[in-house]
Amino acid sequence: MEKLRLIPKVHDLLEDPALAAALEEYDRAYINHLVNENLSAIRQDLLSGKDRDISREAIIASLIEELESPYALREVINATGIVLHTNLGRAPLSRAALERIEILSRGYSNLEYDLEVGKRGSRYDHLRRHLQYLTGAEDAHVVNNNAAAVFLVLNTFTQGKEIILSRGEMIEIGESFRIPEIIKNSGAKLVEIGTTNKTHLWDYEDAINDETGMIMKVHPSNYFVGGFSQGVEARDLSLLAKKRGILLYEDVGSGSLLEEGLFREKNSVRQALAHVDLISFSGDKLLAGPQAGIILGSKEHIKALKKNQLTRVLRVDKLILAALEATLLAYTKKDIDLPSYFFLNRTYEELELRSEDFLSRLKALGIEGELVNGESLVGGGALPETTIASPQIALRVNKNLEEVNYRLRKRRPAIVAVLDRGVLKVDLRCIYPEDEGILFEALKEVIL
Repeated sequence: MEKLRLIPKVHDLLEDPALAAALEEYDRAYINHLVNENLSAIRQDLLSGKDRDISREAIIASLIEELESPYALREVINATGIVLHTNLGRAPLSRAALERIEILSRGYSNLEYDLEVGKRGSRYDHLRRHLQYLTGAEDAHVVNNNAAAVFLVLNTFTQGKEIILSRGEMIEIGESFRIPEIIKNSGAKLVEIGTTNKTHLWDYEDAINDETGMIMKVHPSNYFVGGFSQGVEARDLSLLAKKRGILLYEDVGSGSLLEEGLFREKNSVRQALAHVDLISFSGDKLLAGPQAGIILGSKEHIKALKKNQLTRVLRVDKLILAALEATLLAYTKKDIDLPSYFFLNRTYEELELRSEDFLSRLKALGIEGELVNGESLVGGGALPETTIASPQIALRVNKNLEEVNYRLRKRRPAIVAVLDRGVLKVDLRCIYPEDEGILFEALKEVIL
């Protein structure tokens, strides 16, 4: 292909005066690596039929842009309306959490040091009293994510034993995380009961034998079964488990410390804990904190979990503990200052006013659009059957929509919106008021 031969040589690019400042700041070998990487990508695109600007100026500009913002993990403005967006990092952290991370990471801390007695302490002691107060739990344990919490519980209490689980709760979530596979890998044997849509108490009763180590319940995460369906609540299983001397464990998934509004009883950590021996849930879903797996139960059960060698493999670091403690303390105040709850509780009327003003400013520039009734989602596998009425800005663009969307994603910060039936939709629910100006400028530059 003729165009391949016209690609500038590495040496010529490195000698270009436009890269002189970069070569003063960065190691030459690193710049050389970036040049080769960029040229390789250009060759691959050309060979696959894509058109690329191969001028020296364009390649140099791309290199300088990459050097000015070299981080792969980037800030994103979430214009999708999905509050706990799994792909965009789930719950944004509060200012208090960010402050604690900064304070405890720029120097030393009492992570595993008991300041009272001047000896080695435990990293798991720092959150215990907060979780005890907020949930009523006797004791608590924290690992690095909820999948790890599930695995640790199963490996600790059911290795070589049977776990009874309804077929309606054999879920798969992101990245092919499947409960049946986790049970198998933990060393336990899965005993399937019931059907996809119906499981009865007698299904559990009939499955119990001398090899039974646990009855397990799993929150269905990112879907729900309606219509002709029936399950067995933990409160009903509690009597059976106690009568037969069997451990009852529930993976709540998106556990909430609140019990009103969107956060009904089935998502309440305190309500779930009242009926089971152990529960686990995520830190970065409805709790609105950092990624973590939180396990609550009796002192005896939590002690057994901490003695498992996997606890060290799955342990949380000081930054997660700092952010999680700040998040938990937010629930002790009358006004809960957590970004996720700010987004979830924004009213339709407030968002409508902001969206109308935003759209009118776009129209003044000649960008066509209208306000439509839409729905925001909680996201993160939480409350899958719940939608939140939310006004959305539907923009009609006289350009290739895929290209417009691509250019929005490539900005710094990146903008993630929604393409829907020939229009670009923007939902302001998850956008801080102070970030609306950044979104406005991005849309103006990309669309006009």
